[in-house]
Amino acid sequence: MKLNRTPPPATIGSSTSKSSNAPPPRVADGATIDTATVTNRNDDAANPVTKKDNPTIPIKRTQEVSKIKHCNSSPNLNELGTQSDLNIKTVRACKRKHDDTDDANEWRDFMKTMQSMFSSLSTDMDLRLNALHESLKVVTNQNTEITKSIEFMSNQHDELLKRIEALELEKREDKKALQLLEDKLEFYERKSRSTCIEIRNIPDLHVDKAYKRNESKNELCEVVKSLSSSLNIKIEKSDVNDIYRTSAKKDSMRPIVVDFCSAIKKEDVIKAVKDFNKNKSNSDKLNTLHLNLKGPKKSVFISETLTAKTQRLFYVTREFAKEYNYNYCWTSNGLIYLRKAENMPYIRVMSESDIEKLKKCK
Repeated sequence: MKLNRTPPPATIGSSTSKSSNAPPPRVADGATIDTATVTNRNDDAANPVTKKDNPTIPIKRTQEVSKIKHCNSSPNLNELGTQSDLNIKTVRACKRKHDDTDDANEWRDFMKTMQSMFSSLSTDMDLRLNALHESLKVVTNQNTEITKSIEFMSNQHDELLKRIEALELEKREDKKALQLLEDKLEFYERKSRSTCIEIRNIPDLHVDKAYKRNESKNELCEVVKSLSSSLNIKIEKSDVNDIYRTSAKKDSMRPIVVDFCSAIKKEDVIKAVKDFNKNKSNSDKLNTLHLNLKGPKKSVFISETLTAKTQRLFYVTREFAKEYNYNYCWTSNGLIYLRKAENMPYIRVMSESDIEKLKKCK
């Protein structure tokens, strides 16, 4: 137990008195002094305060001073007697009695609450687990269906790939066969025109007449005879197998196609035209005046007849020759040739892919 050691209150008198400096009384362990304070009973007698000694301090007994309780005590605590002489009351702390019944009731209520909570939680968890289990069943079934669908689509995809591969192979084979047929057709078409020449820039023979009509073959043969006279080559009417004008664009002069009886006669005419135009200016080269045709002077061009495919390729080749400075571009027997310079080897052009290869080489 703590000891209630309250310091004594201040008393009126000299601060240097012997009794005011005396140590507090000794108290036994576990005991407290009944009085609030311990004062010196001889304070007033030992230190009398008078108005005469200190006139500035009035002597007045206040109510607080009058309430001070004086107890008999000895300055020397060693001289104190026993605990009973000091009239000390012993106070022992006592614990409050614990009520076991209330605790048991509280514990039972707590256990019931916890059991109820766990029961509801268990029920809720069971419901949720059942719902989750059902959801998992649905998801599993869906996954099974999806797996089957994917397997089916995969098999279909593999079959389609095989069919596509077979079709591509068939396409390549068909393309080769088609290219072979086109080459054969081109060959036969070129063969059929191996005896033909084409005379371009010849005006219509009936253009100055009141009505226009197609020229007869005899009239066209007269043009060929005039041509043979200018070229100094003999061409008889019997040498011509057929002669006609081809179709052309509107308001343009249609070329005349002459089909000779032999390819030799055609080659002779082509050679004669080259010799006639050789070393001559453009104005003196073969023109309508040499053929005794009426109208203004126009240049006349003679070449072998080409197929539609070869004409297109010949046009592309001439444009390439102009761009890449090829000095020679010509046709012979329906085939196209290129030459860079006089003494360089010639290049045979079979298709437009050959032109592309030449461009890459440059």
